[in-house]
This record gives sequence, structure tokens and C-alpha cells, in this order.
Amino acid sequence: MTERKLHISSTLSLPLSAVTETFAVLAKRGMGKTYTAAVMAEEMLKVGAQCVIADPVGVWWGLRVAADGKSPGLPIIVMGGEHGDIPLDETTGAIVAEFVVDTGSSVVLDLGLLRKGAMIRFMTDFAEKLYHAKAPEAKRSPLHLFLDEADAFAPQKPQPDQARLLGAMQDLVRRGRARGVGITMITQRSAVLNKDVLTQAEVLVPLRTISPQDRKAIEEWIDIHADKSEANTVLDSLPSLPKGTAWFWSPGWLNICQKVNVRKRETFDSSATPEFGKSYKNIQLAPVDLDKLKDRMAATIEKAKADDPKELKRQIADLKKQLSAKTPSTNTVERIVRVADFEAIDKALKDRDTDWMTAIAEFRQKSSEALDKMVFKAPLLMFKRRSPGPSVAPSVEAHRRAQAESPIYRKIFPSDKPPSNNNGNGNSSGLPVGERAVLIAVAQFGSIEREQLTVLTGYKRSSRDAYISRLVARDYINVAGRTLTPTQSGIDNLGTDYSPLPTGSALWDYWRNRLPEGELKIMTILVGRGQSVERSTLDDETGYKRSSRDAYLSRLMAKRLIEVPSSGMVSASSALFD
Repeated sequence: MTERKLHISSTLSLPLSAVTETFAVLAKRGMGKTYTAAVMAEEMLKVGAQCVIADPVGVWWGLRVAADGKSPGLPIIVMGGEHGDIPLDETTGAIVAEFVVDTGSSVVLDLGLLRKGAMIRFMTDFAEKLYHAKAPEAKRSPLHLFLDEADAFAPQKPQPDQARLLGAMQDLVRRGRARGVGITMITQRSAVLNKDVLTQAEVLVPLRTISPQDRKAIEEWIDIHADKSEANTVLDSLPSLPKGTAWFWSPGWLNICQKVNVRKRETFDSSATPEFGKSYKNIQLAPVDLDKLKDRMAATIEKAKADDPKELKRQIADLKKQLSAKTPSTNTVERIVRVADFEAIDKALKDRDTDWMTAIAEFRQKSSEALDKMVFKAPLLMFKRRSPGPSVAPSVEAHRRAQAESPIYRKIFPSDKPPSNNNGNGNSSGLPVGERAVLIAVAQFGSIEREQLTVLTGYKRSSRDAYISRLVARDYINVAGRTLTPTQSGIDNLGTDYSPLPTGSALWDYWRNRLPEGELKIMTILVGRGQSVERSTLDDETGYKRSSRDAYLSRLMAKRLIEVPSSGMVSASSALFD
């Protein structure tokens, strides 16, 4: 039986294995890069492959419409955007990823109506969840992820709020194929697409490219993958390639370097430049069973809630309160919960590549038997029947001594004296003031440099580094070079006494009430202007000398409230306006 092919042009067809390969479609604006990728998506959808398109521009909904704009197109769900079957929210990235993996649905994620910060937050959760949800062998069916404007998801120079997203994209591009995930990266700016990601592409698909910086990025791919004898032919042709003409260059997988005229789309070209007098009002999208879609999404949401480790820990906290409210009967004696249950769940929660959902389900079943088994960071004292005797209620000190003797407690808190619940510092995290201040700063920013901590906490280098070392020993933070990130255990330890930083205008409201006078004066000017400002303008409007002004700017940079590009201009961070 002849294998079905993906027909890209009259002269080029790709094997079905392309679904799990990695492509990079590169071209200047308007030269057909999205068009080319859409033809690839059409071919994959026609053979029943699962496709997911991350669309920050809002132009991929046309797959649901035939080329004439009047007939139905291909059966793909559109989430978000003006043509969406259901809306997208920045908080639902993980839920949508789980829906995609569990149902095998092909989906356009229209991110066009989300602000930049909201889009990054959605895609960070989506990409991380997608990679981990595809880990079980039963979930590794082929899926192809199209990333339009891929440099927005994997930038060469990521901003702080893009660091997690870049890491998730690197996981998908480098290791996704083993989990059934192929990727097509589409960008008009090869130079600003992360090189660690771009160089992983198995197939380079360049169309017309003029910029020297973008051509240099292509040369870097060539240095790793291609025969230099073919390079000049491709590179010399790029500035003059007609619109819609592309090279398909695969030295390793297909062993081809072929120039093709990409076939016409069979679906509506919604990525075309809008023409005067034309409207999309009467365009007919292929129908979708919305009731079925909503039911499946509702089921996914309930499943995600049930399997969320944070939700599980909230349920455990509720059970703990129920237990503490019960008075031991006259026929009870204290017993320590089995440590093995804690170790199994703790490992599953930390190692997201394991089947932690199954571990959690098994734990729930065990814990349902009269609160007989529960999971905490330290063993819990419980009671069981023994020979008749007087009422026995363990004292707090006896409880703490029993905790300290437990091997799992020793593993977590190696010091001889177990920490108190409060330390007299007015917080419930069980951490000294200095460690807690550092942990909160790291947790609030998600990724932070050591030097920023000095500004944010006020601690000198020696004290700061001592607190960092202790938090690392407790597995509350991770350290990579000078960058610190919180662990889930660290965030959980902070409990209800801690809230992450707000976003958008609420972030400005938060800092406005906390900044010292000098920093506040500068920020008020920058936020009010809403655009870049010369440093000399700040001097004139604040009356500060250069040394003072630069000191305030350094502190504001540490708080990530301003942006100072290479031009030297200063502006309020875009995060304040998302």
C-alpha cells in the first residue's frame, strides 16, 4: 500500500513522518511564510493528523473556511479571537493543553485579542503542560504545533516574564519528538528567534529574506546542518525569490535542497493583507458541535482541578482542620502516619515526568478511609484503639518530639531542632524573617538575579547568600548561575501569607504605595508619559543630579519596573500596561 503524502507543491511531497519533525519557515513580511505553513497544516489535517496552531496575529481561523470564503473548510476548533468557538483566558493555558492531549482535537489558539503579557502567561502554562501531558506512552500520539511569530514565544533575548516560556519551548523543540510532538516555527525575524531553538530545526524553509541579520541566522543553521557547497546557491537566491517560492532544505532527514512554488491554499487565506472595501462578515466557518465542545471542556476543567497538586494540598489542609477539630476518644493512643505514603506522593509531585496523577488518585483512595492516611511535610499524629485506659491527648511538645524522630522529617529538616510554626515572626511559613523575605522575592518574580535581591530585601551580600544557601538546602529555591527560581515546595511553604505580584495596572498600584520618594517620582513621570524618555528629561523634571537619578534607575530596574534599551532611553515596563 502506497504511503499517503503531504503535497506541498507539484514537485514536492513530504512523508507523513513530517508531523513529528521540526520545521523553520523564515521570510520577510508578506512573502508567504504563513501561507506556506498553512498549506502544510491543510495537508496534515486532511490525513487526520492532530494540529495545534498558536496564532498571536489572529489570522489562522481561515482553515475553517474554504478558499472561496463561502463553503465550510477543515474541521478544526478555533479558541479565542473574533471567530472563536469559545473564548481564551490567560489563566486557562494548562487546561487547554490538557484538553488538546486528552481529546486529540485540532485547535487554533487565536491569541490576537490578548495583550502581550496575557499571551505570554497563557502560552507558558500551555507549553509546559503540553510537554508534560505528552509524557505517558498512552498520550504520545503524533501532534504538530505551529508557532506563528515564533520569536514571541522563543526570543533570542527573553524578558524576565518570557524565561519560563522559552524553557518550555526548548523542551518541546529539543525533546518533543520522543513524545510525538513536531513543530513548525514561523517568523519574519530570524535574527530574534532563539538560536538554541532555530538550530534544532530539521527542515529549513526560507522564503524571500533580505535583512543581513536574518541571513546571518540562516547561516548559523547552515553551519550545523548543511553542506557548504549548497549554501551559496540558497543564500544568493533569497533576496530575489518571488512571493510564494520557498526552499525546502533537509540535509539529514530527507536529504533534499529543493526550491518549490508552494501550491495554492484550499482554505481561506485569512492571512492576506486586507483589501479596501472587503469584509469578512459573510464568511461561513465550518460548523462545530458547540455543546459537545463545551461538555468536553467542562470535563477537562474538572479533571484538571481534581488532579492539580495545589488543589490536592488545599483539600489536605481542609482534612487537617477537620482532624484537629476532633477530640480523641477514651480508647485512643497516638500513632504516626506511614512515611511511605508521603515519600511516594512527594516524589510524584516533584518529578512531573512520572505518572503523578495516578499517584494522587491512589493517595485519595487511601486517605478516604476515616482520614487514616494523610500527606504533609512532616508526619501527622493520629489515633487508634488500644486497651481501655484514660483519655490520652498528646501535648504539642510530644507531637514535635515524635516529628523530630521521624526519618522523613530528618530528611526535610536536617537540623537537630525542628523549627517552630511561627518563630515569633508573625508568619506561618516556619521560616526566619531573612529566609522568608528572600523566598518571597524569588517567588514573586519567578526568576531573579542575586543582585536584585540586595535591592528588594535590603540584605547585604553575605547575609543574602547565607539565606540563599539555607533555602537551597530546604529545596525551596533552585540556583542556576546567578539566577534563582522558586520550587513548588518553596511556594507552598509560604502559604496564605504570600501572594504573587499582580499584573497590569494593578502592578503599578501595588508599587505606587511601596516605592521610596525618589523612585516614585521617576516612575510617576514614566507611567504618565507612557513612552520612552531621555535621562536628561528626568533630570529636568525631577531636579535630581545624575548620580541620584542613576541610583534610582538601578533600583527600579531591579524591581523590573523600567526598561532601558541600548539607546539609553528609559520607559516604564510594558508589564505595567498589560
